[in-house]
Amino acid sequence: VFVRFHYAISFREGYINIEETPRKMARTRMRLFSRLFMVIMCILVSSSYIDAQARDWNTARTLATNFVTPLTQTQKLNLIRGIGCCKKCAYQTAAVGSFPGLCLEDGPLGLRVLRNVTAFPSGINAAATWNRSAIYERGRAIGEEFYTRGINVHLGPYLNLARFPGGGRNWEGFGGDPYLAGEATYENILGIQSTKVMASAKHMVGNEQQNYQYTASSSIDDRTVHEVYGWPFLRAVQANISSIMCSLNRVNNQYACGSSYLLNTVLRDHYKFQGFIVSDWN
Repeated sequence: VFVRFHYAISFREGYINIEETPRKMARTRMRLFSRLFMVIMCILVSSSYIDAQARDWNTARTLATNFVTPLTQTQKLNLIRGIGCCKKCAYQTAAVGSFPGLCLEDGPLGLRVLRNVTAFPSGINAAATWNRSAIYERGRAIGEEFYTRGINVHLGPYLNLARFPGGGRNWEGFGGDPYLAGEATYENILGIQSTKVMASAKHMVGNEQQNYQYTASSSIDDRTVHEVYGWPFLRAVQANISSIMCSLNRVNNQYACGSSYLLNTVLRDHYKFQGFIVSDWN
């Protein structure tokens, strides 16, 4: 992922589904895996034991290379596949050697499946305060609760822009104004990741309604991606976010999680994103 990423990785229970994009079918899977594992481990190694903010990406890459080099191909594959769902974690990755695996959990307003947890104010209410410090503290409080429950990756914040008024999840996000949503995103992520928890901003991009979300296509030109729908994701990258989740829907008739334009050109080349990408569920 750090490098050009021309494959779609489906994060599903028990296996990886890899679809080769047409222009890079000649590359071997081994070459893909060797690059992908280095990126994943940059996140895993740098965040498991100390605050991820305390290390830069170059240091993380060096640590990741040292960890990954002696692993077998099977061990590397186990690092990036889901192995279970819905007890404490929406998904887990397998333990390999001294690394215990990652626990990923919803959601943007706090922990979803556990009892005795906090229901935090919704994203739209947080944004309505126009208060940077309050939004930061909301993120920090969410991160602290995830951290105390042993969860590594917070599947949030929700960055879609409520462009469809009847969208069932509009309240999770920071509203329809790209600038306000971007600034709220920035503060929220700084707060979350100050607690040693990784944030995973979602959903990149155009996931603006729940109806037909698995099949609908959002028609968005390049300028609109950069100036409107992608703007909160740019601010997420500028906040040094660890992960971004690609969306279930299609964008311009191509599935977002299989779009080299979105994941390589926009995220990697234009935004300089250095973390890992995870697909949405199902």
